[in-house]
Amino acid sequence: LCSIMADSCGRVLSHTTRSRSFAVAWASRAGQDASVAVGSCNDVGANNIEVVKWVGGVVGSCGVVPLKLPATRIGFLPGEAAVPSMIAATNDKLRLWYLDQKGSLFSPRLAAELETKAEVPLGRVARLMSSFDWSPRDSSRIVTGSTDSTVAVWDVEAGGVLGNLLAHDSAVTDVSMSSFVDQFATVGNDGTLRAFDCRDLRRSSILLDTGRPLVRVAWNPLETTLVLVCSAVTPGCTVVDLRNTTAPLMQLDDRGGLVNAVAWAPQSAGHLVCGGNDGQVALWDIAQPSAPIMELDVDYEVQQVVWSPWDPSRIALGMTQEVRVIPVDS
Repeated sequence: LCSIMADSCGRVLSHTTRSRSFAVAWASRAGQDASVAVGSCNDVGANNIEVVKWVGGVVGSCGVVPLKLPATRIGFLPGEAAVPSMIAATNDKLRLWYLDQKGSLFSPRLAAELETKAEVPLGRVARLMSSFDWSPRDSSRIVTGSTDSTVAVWDVEAGGVLGNLLAHDSAVTDVSMSSFVDQFATVGNDGTLRAFDCRDLRRSSILLDTGRPLVRVAWNPLETTLVLVCSAVTPGCTVVDLRNTTAPLMQLDDRGGLVNAVAWAPQSAGHLVCGGNDGQVALWDIAQPSAPIMELDVDYEVQQVVWSPWDPSRIALGMTQEVRVIPVDS
């Protein structure tokens, strides 16, 4: 985990989107050519999610899922399936599609449109689902967070909500599920990091209160005690050890830029990647927190960093009108 390498033909893979883009997710499975899903971000007109694949360094479209509003988050059904069989996205609702495979292409088939029917509390803004996470332990379960301060736990197989509650004092900006226990973490504009138990949503705890809006949270998939958060106004990112939440374990900041996106490495509990509004991508080893073990400057603000869960040598970067896959020499 120390250097950027190119693909077998000497290239870092790149795809320029037709319009502004935001959400990004890995679509390819182990041993396949790199493929990602990218969501458009058009204020006017239609939106979509396009799955693109690079074969021999040449990019091509595998299929398109139509949307009215931009997707705030995209995710594929977890598991060792040979192809991505289902995709989910959030905006005004949680939507899921089956991906019917036809050779190298797929056609989407709507599986469910899910929303809670609760009235918007007085003084709260109308609901927009800002994020979701698909449980790595139970593929029938998804947790969503919304701008009306609520979180919901869904049974996507049954097509219903298991629980819905007011979780923060203001908008919920991100959610992340644990790989080890039936719990999930949330962050919000109220500056808090909170943990909830899926078995009893009344049980929750405030793990960190920064007093500043938090925008991203990532629960370490290999170490159940480590959670990563980043702020909308404070440079760098913060590692929290759940065994002692009286103070953060460490603050990772190299150049003073704001971090938009974070991801833990899928094969190493101590490594993570951050993408910033200054165009910096930084890889960190929390055993050596004084400086990143690798830095890369790209041309644009980095909105998303997504480490492939199937191939730890690949990281996808989402920018305003480009998706770039960077192979990392691990």
